[in-house]
Amino acid sequence: MKSNTRKATTNKWQRSALALAVASALGLGTNAAFAVAPVVNTYSPADNATGAGTTYSLQLTFDQNVTAITGKNIVIKKSADDSVVETIAADNTSRVSVSGGKATISHAATLGLSTGYYVQIDAGAFRNASVEDYAGIADATTWNFTTVAGATVTSYTPANGATNFPENDKLFLYFSEAMTAAAGKNLTIYKASDNSVVETVAANDTTKVTVSGSTVYVKPAAALAAGGYYVQIDAGAFTGNTSSASYAGIADTTTWAFTSIADTTAPTTTLSPADNASGVTPSANLVLSFNEVVAAVAGKNITIYKSDGTLVETIAANNTGKVTLTPAGFSGNSTDVTINPTADLAFNTAYYVQIDSGAFVDTATTPNAYAGIADATTWNFTTAAGATPTSFSPANGAANFVENANLSLTFGENVTAVTGKNIRVYNSSNTLIETIAANDTTKVMVSSGTVTVNPAANLPAGSYYVQIDAGAFTGNTSGAGYAGIADTMTWAFTSVADTTVPAAYGFTPTDNAAGISPTANLSFSLGEPVTAVAGKNIVIKKSSDNSVVESIAANDTAKVTVSGSKGAITINPTTDLAFGTGYYVQIDSGAFVDTATAPNAYAGIADATTWNFTTAAGATITGSTPTNGAINFSETANLVLNFGEGVTAVTGKNIKIYKASDNSVVETIAAGDTSKVTISSSKGSASVTINPAANLPVGSYYVQIDAGAFTGNTSSAGYAGIADTTTWAFTTVADTAAPTASSYVPADNATAIAPGADLKLYFNEAVTAVAGKNVKIYKASDNALVESIAANDTAKVTVSGSKVTINPAADLALSTGYYMQIDSGAFVDTASTPNPYAGIADATTWNFTTAAGATVTSYYPANGATNFPETAGLVLWLSENVTPVAGKTIRIYKSSDNSLVESIAANDTAKIGIGSLSGAYYLAIWPSATLAPGGYYVQIDAGAAVGAVSGASYAGIADATTWAFTTVADTTAPTVYSLTPSNSATSAQPGANLVVVFSEKVTAVAGKNVTIKKVSDGSAVETIAADDTSKVTVFGGTVTINPAADLAYSTDYYVTIDAGAFVDKATTPNPYAGISSAIAWKFTTQADPTPAYTPPSSGSSSSGTPTTTTVAPGGTSTIGNTSTPVEAGEGSTLTVTDGTSGATINLPTPSTGSDTSKPVTFKIGGMDMGVKPLDSGSVVKTATVKVNGADTTVLTVTAGKAEMKASGTNQPLMALGSGDNAVVVSSSGADAKVTASVDKTTGVTSLTLAA
Repeated sequence: MKSNTRKATTNKWQRSALALAVASALGLGTNAAFAVAPVVNTYSPADNATGAGTTYSLQLTFDQNVTAITGKNIVIKKSADDSVVETIAADNTSRVSVSGGKATISHAATLGLSTGYYVQIDAGAFRNASVEDYAGIADATTWNFTTVAGATVTSYTPANGATNFPENDKLFLYFSEAMTAAAGKNLTIYKASDNSVVETVAANDTTKVTVSGSTVYVKPAAALAAGGYYVQIDAGAFTGNTSSASYAGIADTTTWAFTSIADTTAPTTTLSPADNASGVTPSANLVLSFNEVVAAVAGKNITIYKSDGTLVETIAANNTGKVTLTPAGFSGNSTDVTINPTADLAFNTAYYVQIDSGAFVDTATTPNAYAGIADATTWNFTTAAGATPTSFSPANGAANFVENANLSLTFGENVTAVTGKNIRVYNSSNTLIETIAANDTTKVMVSSGTVTVNPAANLPAGSYYVQIDAGAFTGNTSGAGYAGIADTMTWAFTSVADTTVPAAYGFTPTDNAAGISPTANLSFSLGEPVTAVAGKNIVIKKSSDNSVVESIAANDTAKVTVSGSKGAITINPTTDLAFGTGYYVQIDSGAFVDTATAPNAYAGIADATTWNFTTAAGATITGSTPTNGAINFSETANLVLNFGEGVTAVTGKNIKIYKASDNSVVETIAAGDTSKVTISSSKGSASVTINPAANLPVGSYYVQIDAGAFTGNTSSAGYAGIADTTTWAFTTVADTAAPTASSYVPADNATAIAPGADLKLYFNEAVTAVAGKNVKIYKASDNALVESIAANDTAKVTVSGSKVTINPAADLALSTGYYMQIDSGAFVDTASTPNPYAGIADATTWNFTTAAGATVTSYYPANGATNFPETAGLVLWLSENVTPVAGKTIRIYKSSDNSLVESIAANDTAKIGIGSLSGAYYLAIWPSATLAPGGYYVQIDAGAAVGAVSGASYAGIADATTWAFTTVADTTAPTVYSLTPSNSATSAQPGANLVVVFSEKVTAVAGKNVTIKKVSDGSAVETIAADDTSKVTVFGGTVTINPAADLAYSTDYYVTIDAGAFVDKATTPNPYAGISSAIAWKFTTQADPTPAYTPPSSGSSSSGTPTTTTVAPGGTSTIGNTSTPVEAGEGSTLTVTDGTSGATINLPTPSTGSDTSKPVTFKIGGMDMGVKPLDSGSVVKTATVKVNGADTTVLTVTAGKAEMKASGTNQPLMALGSGDNAVVVSSSGADAKVTASVDKTTGVTSLTLAA
């Protein structure tokens, strides 16, 4: 709703202005003038409901929060005869729970089954925060319902009278609702022939009785041999979960009687694995699923054979260690027999199973035997081939395997190493070289489907073969184990000596690099595992004069780290390098050697150009205070350094101030000591202020600062520091200037000052208080001394640096003028010879007036008013905001007989509101009921409100004449104050609600409508009943209309409202005139804000040489090539042209050289990937890798070429949607980007590989 901004001039206010003003101030939240009586939104059970629970609570949900009222009742009655079932006091908290707008009523007794009830509620039994009462229910139709019929059986199995019930089946009862079994109640089965008891079953015996929802099934202990039976069930054996009603039971011999017949059918079974199955997991169990309950028979066997007739294992059918019988099927009326062989079957082997006839029998009185399996074809299957390697490295028969390389094998699926399995390496003489556990992660690395084996030592030139235990690796997809290698020929190879010297690459910093951090380590790689050699050095030299900065032994592990399969070397100099300095590095030949049997030495670096670089200039000083060489620096002033960028202080670094005369240290200050060093940074600069602990008495000084004491926030470079006596030197002079007051609080001549506020002086420099000197407060009217305070009285005077705070002993008086005087010398500065403050000796330098306190500026209605509307609220307009006080009262009296109409607690937030409007402060009063036409006056307790600024109490009203008025009947119809969207609005939100704000509180009227129409043709878009609470919300005087659907963009509409659709709250309601014109409330919705699609530009931004390939529909293209693998920095663009078929993206071998341990990984981040349709008639399939924002690995390539396709399809993976999306490619530890974009117009998908 719009905020009302009309000026609050009391003499022009009518009821509408008051209501809107207070509504604006209070946001309608607690405004009784705008509140409506609570109404019920929903009942539970619903009105006219059937099947209501007999024990369930009753609930009313109101449209607003309510409280229960004493002396009011809720009555439950029977519909049949209007008899009272129960009367419940609304405020009985043990029976009526009110939470927000929900009232829950718990009746004491269980209601009857199949019985009609209605509920009546006294008017005023519930009340809202605005003291508006719920109208209640006085009839028998507003809230009536019928209880559930109770728990009844809908059918039996066997059906009553059945003559063919199988003797070993279960008994079933089907109820009308979900049930619960009761303890102490029984089901009894009798023989019909002699009424003898066959079996008594406790209803809650879960071994024989199962309750599943509304179904109860009973499993007799033994088969019911052929003959007649009947069942009796105790009343109350089962209870309905919904109705809470007990089942009536069966007490006769005819309700559930049946005849059983002998079971002469042998059990049958289905098999798992199925007959002729292939790819069966060797460790899987064998399962027979019988069609009925069976038992195993002693002396009968299950036999497993290989397809050639070789006996694998014979298992006794009743061997419970290997044969498990498990109830299966609905209600356990069948059996699964699980057979677990002693050992796993072999991979890739055919088997068949035979079972002795009679190994299993059913539960018939005369058991029927399972026929068994006597041949080799009824149940035969083949086990899985196991996880299969697709390649070995070195390949079998390879003759040039480098002696110190790793061994690897790649499977056709991801695999996992298995504990207790080994890999063994033999030489050609069959001598075991090494046994390696498959799960030894220090020597065996499993990455997806690639297993890399790193022997403990080189394999010197010669011939070798590898054997691997069966099951050493298990396929993650197939679940099959690797068959292993048991011979000498599957993986045999010949190694050769390693004669290749290590070659350096990847220098950091790079050669000729500039701006290097002086603290950075130096590093490079040698391409293979290496070791450092004693007696060899790494030397860092200055470029300017070739001087040695540091010589580091190659094998000094404190400074040189050698790691990884790529021979990564990291060098950490003893001390940081200097800022803005050129360096080069030399390395002795042979400082590092590879791991060959005859180690190959790194050639080293002997010149000044192979690896040289320059350090960063560091954070730079742009100025200082005092300047270098200054001779008039005040002894009390702070030191300031100005930097050309934002800086951060570094822990462990210091600033030192020295005397120039003898070089003695005056003070050492830690750069990170925030009590003495303050950094003030702004964009592109910083000031560092240094505040020494004491003055620097007259004399000469210089400052030194540790290198790196400050670090640039932008450059990350450290400040070079000051190490000499001349860069920042200066001479101090005595401070002879007296401190002056720069400002006062309150300011001189200030008015409306809070009487309890502190008084403050701000000096131009730090000061201290002096004993024997005073601060004095005088009244301006008669110069009377109010209080004299000693300047050094720390209980009343606080000195903090340059600020002095004075707290008088008592608050000052209201509406009173004061001035301050301060003794000369009451405060002095911190100079070596302190300079005194001149003080204040007159009555004009610092004077002010306190606030007047809380006073009434006007009343609404005005005193003596004769035409105050009966339904309006009362308002006091005040000089300041106030706080109502508990224990104080506002009373309204009739003038005719001085009788009390209503007494309202001043702090009753349901009837009292405070706030401000257009700079004016109010206290609004909302009586509980309308003030019927007649004379009234108001009295208010003294102290009922306290001024928020002045702290002064409101004086109150104690007579009958200060605020008296006469009310009149409300005969004014409500008018519209504002419309949203406003009339003729041009950019209305299509999804926004329509809002009408009336001049007073209204209610909606049935049979009247609000209609939204199009201007273009006058057609109705939607007609909404004014009292349709799902679309029209009335709160006070605000009506919010929520159309069923959003309006259209860029469309002209107008709204009409039937006359009388809304009426006010007057004793005789006044109807709203309505809107019938097409121009009174018209508006245009905004244009569609969705921007037009602009295809993103694509192209490579990499540092490499980009190549661009366009792939025709169904075609194939390769990023990179077999000799130039995909790596970070190489730029390639692959454009996939949309068509009736997809395109294939081939990726070459990742990484470099022969090392495949760091694969190229394609990940999708923040974009959707999917599959294009193969033809115009097919449906677009979405790949399982479709994501939104999270990184999901799509494809990992470790060697060879791979296609980037969706899982389980032959269609390529492509970007879906629009805009720039990113795919991350990780290669050799670096990151590259593949930018994917789709042109909506052309349908072209572009993948750009960039640095």
